[in-house]
Amino acid sequence: MKKSAIVVATLLALSAGAANADVLNGFTGKVEAEHTTQDKSTNLEARVGYDFNFGAVSVIPFASVETQYEDKHFNDGAFGGGLRVQTNFDNFYAYAEGRAMRKDRIKVYGAAPMDITGNGTEILIDSTVKEYRAEVGTGYQFDNGFFAGVEASYTRDRFEGINSDTRNVFAVAGYDFIDNLTGYIKLGREEADQAVPYANGATDWETKSVIGLTYRF
Repeated sequence: MKKSAIVVATLLALSAGAANADVLNGFTGKVEAEHTTQDKSTNLEARVGYDFNFGAVSVIPFASVETQYEDKHFNDGAFGGGLRVQTNFDNFYAYAEGRAMRKDRIKVYGAAPMDITGNGTEILIDSTVKEYRAEVGTGYQFDNGFFAGVEASYTRDRFEGINSDTRNVFAVAGYDFIDNLTGYIKLGREEADQAVPYANGATDWETKSVIGLTYRF
């Protein structure tokens, strides 16, 4: 009788707030669309990674491609990868991730005398914009499918020694329509540094609202 009580107590302790046992080692990914209402722009990202599950925590290295639809056309896109660490609990969730991306290629031309090939200019700069991004978030997943939380991110775009920094803080609320499809809204603030040498650290605060849809696999 005493042994049975110990076994029952142990099982209850393990089940209360236990990590989600459905998450196993294997490939994982997502396709995500986010529309920012103020900018009237839509960001599209496809990501694939491998989930190393350690029970309560997963470590996921991933590769990512991304593009943005704005002013009735898509930009050149970006590609790269990063690392995500997330909890696997049934209700409470938290994550931290970092990524590095190569974005638009920019060429800067300068005047030059006409040469024998017929070219009248020379390329002064031919390089790509590098993006470095860190993001953290936490929240609570309710049993009825709704979730709410907060997230914060820091992004640096770098081109030939010039940095452009952006910071975001959002409150997030959403709903899991099915196991893999999630819709959500984000409301918060964005602070962007001016990417010019003489700006003297000037920043610009804006209110941002985002509508998102994510399919995970």
